[in-house]
Amino acid sequence: MPSAAGWHLLERLHAEGVLLRYHGDFDWPGIAIASRVLGLARPWRLGAEDYRQALTLLPRTAALPLSGEAVATPWDPALAEAMRGA
Repeated sequence: MPSAAGWHLLERLHAEGVLLRYHGDFDWPGIAIASRVLGLARPWRLGAEDYRQALTLLPRTAALPLSGEAVATPWDPALAEAMRGA
């Protein structure tokens, strides 16, 4: 989660027309943070296909089930579906 200074910087860059891209963690808290940041930025490698690809690269022994409340992913509704099904 960006600090107050981080938010200020993001807001100023956005106001100046800078194209901001954001990628965060593929867990529910990370998606919640993305939902806030994507008001100022565009998603970068933060879609359903990116999630599925990340799962293929993760060793099975390192995979942990997602916990917590599911969060909507309006930038790619298929992402939340993929995460719920994983």
